[in-house]
Amino acid sequence: MSATQISALTSAQVHALDPATIDALTATQVHALSAAQISALTTTEVESLTAANVKTLTATQLRAFSSLQIAALTGPQLDALSSTQIGTLSPGQVRSLGDVGIAEFTTTQLGGLSAPQIGALSVSQLGALSAAKIAALSTTQIQGLSGTSVTSLSTDQVDALSVTQIGALTLVQVTALTTTSLAELTAKQFGGLSASQIGALTTKQVRSLTSVEITAITNTQAAGLKAAQVVALTTAQIGDLSSAQVGKLSSNLINALTTADIRAFTAGPARRPDCDAGRGLDQGRTRRAGRDSRGRPLRKSAQRSDGHACRRIDDDSGPRPVFRPAGAGYRHPRSRRCRSPILPRSRRRKFAA
Repeated sequence: MSATQISALTSAQVHALDPATIDALTATQVHALSAAQISALTTTEVESLTAANVKTLTATQLRAFSSLQIAALTGPQLDALSSTQIGTLSPGQVRSLGDVGIAEFTTTQLGGLSAPQIGALSVSQLGALSAAKIAALSTTQIQGLSGTSVTSLSTDQVDALSVTQIGALTLVQVTALTTTSLAELTAKQFGGLSASQIGALTTKQVRSLTSVEITAITNTQAAGLKAAQVVALTTAQIGDLSSAQVGKLSSNLINALTTADIRAFTAGPARRPDCDAGRGLDQGRTRRAGRDSRGRPLRKSAQRSDGHACRRIDDDSGPRPVFRPAGAGYRHPRSRRCRSPILPRSRRRKFAA
């Protein structure tokens, strides 16, 4: 039959064609089918279309496919579709492709999907996309993801997101990130968040931030923090902030800090002085220092090169003691100030007299 004869067939006649006849149609004959005739094809007839014929389908013909016909497309037929053809499908048709159908598309084919089509993907369809395919999505496509879809992103998919993609997330999408996904971000990825995105984080999300992410907060990002978010920070997170980061906080945010937060910052792990930090101690070794000026025996202490003693102070971080200097103007809140240098034995009685 010629293309003219094919186009003259009624929907009922097309519906009655056997699969072998459909398989034998040329590209010209298939191209002559109207939208009504396409809609009349059975799922078996759709499966009988050759990949070469599927490649010639127009946008009008593709839009005429029902959800059942779309779901009936085979792997080779889906592979034959161009990114332009895929872009002509309705969001409902894209959803009808199912998990297997969407996973069949290459990164080039997926590039033809619009933001509304991306938004129509089900959670299972999105989960069927590999990390490489997620990484290949454009910023426009990323913004098309629904909040539910963002929440459903797997760890591998979150790891695959680029800094540009993360920076393109809408505020709704940012709040949709799970605490697990947020904590999975690397320092580089976290740096892609804008000040407004940082300000959109919920208090629950803020408390899930890792020490790596806390220390990665830039001055620009810090400007986006809100009082409720600062209050939500744990004392450990406060301790991870650098003096430069705190310096960028507004007076309102500083006022939101509790006394415990202030102590956590001033006594953070990176700011705790110890005797080994350039104060002339004998690397934390202990020795007997004799008696003090009042004749009382000194406890175990660390001998300094200048003759002063450091009293033994147990650090809160663990059972291992840390030796801190007690003289030279330094006074630990839980220790008595070293009252005098340790005198040689030959001068001790004279000094006491």
